[in-house]
Amino acid sequence: MKKIKNFKLHKFVLGGFMLFCMCLLFNPSTLYAKNLNKTKKTGLKKIEGHEVKEKVAEKSNKGDLICGEKIIKKRAYTASYNWKKYSARYYYNQLTSEEKDLYNKLYNRCMELLSNSDINCNDTVQGTPVIGKIIYNKKVTPADLDEVFNVFEAENPQFFFLSTQYWYGTTSDNEKFFSLTIYPRYISGKNRISVANQLKSKVENWIKTVNKKKTTMQKLRTLENILDKQTLYKSGEIDQSVVSAVLEGKTVCAGYSKTFTMICNAIGNESVCVTGSGHEWSRVKIGNKWYNVDATWDDDDSSNIMGIDFFLVSDAKTKENNTAHELYSVWNGRVKAPTSNENYLDVIFDISYYRNNNWDLQEKLGYYDGSYLDHFMDEGMEEGRRASATFDVNFYMNNNDDLRVKFVNNLPLYYQHYAEVGVNEKRQGASEYYERYAS
Repeated sequence: MKKIKNFKLHKFVLGGFMLFCMCLLFNPSTLYAKNLNKTKKTGLKKIEGHEVKEKVAEKSNKGDLICGEKIIKKRAYTASYNWKKYSARYYYNQLTSEEKDLYNKLYNRCMELLSNSDINCNDTVQGTPVIGKIIYNKKVTPADLDEVFNVFEAENPQFFFLSTQYWYGTTSDNEKFFSLTIYPRYISGKNRISVANQLKSKVENWIKTVNKKKTTMQKLRTLENILDKQTLYKSGEIDQSVVSAVLEGKTVCAGYSKTFTMICNAIGNESVCVTGSGHEWSRVKIGNKWYNVDATWDDDDSSNIMGIDFFLVSDAKTKENNTAHELYSVWNGRVKAPTSNENYLDVIFDISYYRNNNWDLQEKLGYYDGSYLDHFMDEGMEEGRRASATFDVNFYMNNNDDLRVKFVNNLPLYYQHYAEVGVNEKRQGASEYYERYAS
């Protein structure tokens, strides 16, 4: 009898333990809360400068550029395609006049190489292929050169052919020169322009897809999702270039960031790259405020659903539980990176609120946080779904006559207005009763 009782007791305990484990396994709060991937992917190659100790036996004859024996005076480039739309000038505007002069010479030379198939880069420094030797003002110090190239790289992602190294030295007539290295595969003008044409064709298609969305947040989330579906995190020969992400479909943080930044600028949202210790990500301007987007860390590589932890977030948010987002010293000197103090979505979208108050979505969307944000962006706003205790689109629309005249029934624009303008104008986003007592 005792054995039977013990058997029943053991059976009861075992059954209870199994039930407890199943509760843990299927507990939504356990599975929902985090994105599945927390691997911190980096891969940025630090820009390296090399001084040529001996004088280079070439004379500038007061030209801007030396290409082998050819001396090139100041000239304007001609381009049949608007490559300029992919760049920004946030950092440029913080440079000295002498640094800007060097920057402009670099820019003009790179635009020439991006627009002409008959220019081959046969010039070398210490056996390394370069775009030519740019003559610059002697007031620019070696430390300034590092700053200029970091700035140039961070806001001109369209120059896919540039490597991460530069050379500087003195010519035989005591002129200072500066040379950017070029990936060997792009020495040939025909090869370079062939890739440029492929790049612009694919990027233009992505831009068309992005621009179909009504609001900036929808456009940027669509861009993140395109990168997620088209790109695998994997190192390669040119993984610091946008070509690795757009055409090869495999890249590291530099490729993700440059591609995201490039397209943001093209659709009218100023964007620059920022760098930390071995890592690169983007900062994008919406309205008069800046936000961080790290498409690399939002991409888990195991699904076609982007995470949400690094989408339009503050500087403080990006630094939580990691050091990779601590800015590289170049952005804390005279040239400052833009700062972000807010999370864009906080006032209109809360993942827990949206999930818990939309039961019809749980079976459909599963456990990924990103799937709920994507639903909100693609369908939820159009349906007028509530995603935050602090914002009710129907209340906002019905209590702001001036907005109803502008937006009529275009609901996503009300969400956007509140996030970008309404909060700062102290407009009420939901009924006081609901804000006070909503759980």
